[in-house]
Amino acid sequence: RHPATVHGVFQGHAPWLHFARCLKRTLGYPIGLIPCALGGSPIALWQPGAKLFDNLVDMVRRSGGTVKGVVWHQGESDAFSKKSAAYPDGFRAMVKGLRAVLAHPDLPFITGQLALWTSAPDPEAHLEFVRMREHQRQLARELAHEVVPLLDLPIGDEVHLTAHANLEMGRRYAETALGTVYGRAVRMPGIVLVRTEVLGGTGVILRLVFKLGSPGWVKVGDPMGDFSVEDGRGEVP
Repeated sequence: RHPATVHGVFQGHAPWLHFARCLKRTLGYPIGLIPCALGGSPIALWQPGAKLFDNLVDMVRRSGGTVKGVVWHQGESDAFSKKSAAYPDGFRAMVKGLRAVLAHPDLPFITGQLALWTSAPDPEAHLEFVRMREHQRQLARELAHEVVPLLDLPIGDEVHLTAHANLEMGRRYAETALGTVYGRAVRMPGIVLVRTEVLGGTGVILRLVFKLGSPGWVKVGDPMGDFSVEDGRGEVP
């Protein structure tokens, strides 16, 4: 019925069933999922009027016309093709278009930052993934939705998460949904950068102020070795 989302590659695992089960355990009622994804699809296919956007809207309407929110994990193909600079405009158009066509101006979106790419052929290709993660972080703040960190999760090939990592991804999305969509008292996964301060002195010193999320994201002691800083040109000493 929905050939737009038929895919020739089956990776064997996804986070969304575990996501729904985690929600059901806490909320006590079944969770319905409407799977509209297409692996490897760029953001251009999710613009209003494009086939995947229109297919998504059609599937929602056939399922009753209303949804509680959207869980979204996408962006690798845009980073692979070195189109990260154009991604924010495409993502904004998709979010705003879907909120408009579903008549839900505050429709919640929960997105995930890109995981690792272990086989990036050159530093510029690696930086495209770095830039994409930063776009995803900034877009979440701009468009009033949440972003889930995934960079620490293990991968099973060059870029796809392992089965265990998919379960953890689903759990993190569920925690985020419980806190933001369902108003439950949970600590969000990851850490949130609140502000960056440039301090005076003999060199350039940055003070990063974070809001802490769930336990396990930070440790006591010297942070060096756990953090790296990159700008548009690469890693900063």
